Amino acid sequence: MSYERPVESRYIDPVELVWFATGRRLGLRIRRNPTIFSATDGTGLLEFGPRDTLDPDDTLAQMLFHEICHWITNGERTFTERDWGFDLDADLDWREHACLRLQAALADEHGLRAVLAPTSQFRAYYDQVPVDPFGPVDGWPHEERVVPLAREASSFDQSTGT
Repeated sequence: MSYERPVESRYIDPVELVWFATGRRLGLRIRRNPTIFSATDGTGLLEFGPRDTLDPDDTLAQMLFHEICHWITNGERTFTERDWGFDLDADLDWREHACLRLQAALADEHGLRAVLAPTSQFRAYYDQVPVDPFGPVDGWPHEERVVPLAREASSFDQSTGT
């Protein structure tokens, strides 16, 4: 005899549920898409690649946190712009480094800098961000623009959105 058991429930990591809820509260709809790593379409849809296409240490928490840092760094108005206003076909946008500094600063408040670190090619820069996330990092272009933007983004008032 064969029996095909009906699937009536599915396990979802409780930490992921918290991050899904966080995304929803911010107006984001999160979906997996096997054709991309990470993208937002400017309507609130934020897509991430499926787990099996990501680095082993990528998590929904770390990826969503990074995208929220992009949004804060690039400005609230970029919610309606594809990929927070980044031109993904261009060379490195210096705002990426400002985002990484904000990410380090916010994660540091809870001792989570290593856990919520980016796993992509930007990890090399992130790992050089000093204990003071607004301190100098030698050898990277645009630092004179990166640091002030990161510092400005870190003063984002969550209660007023400014």
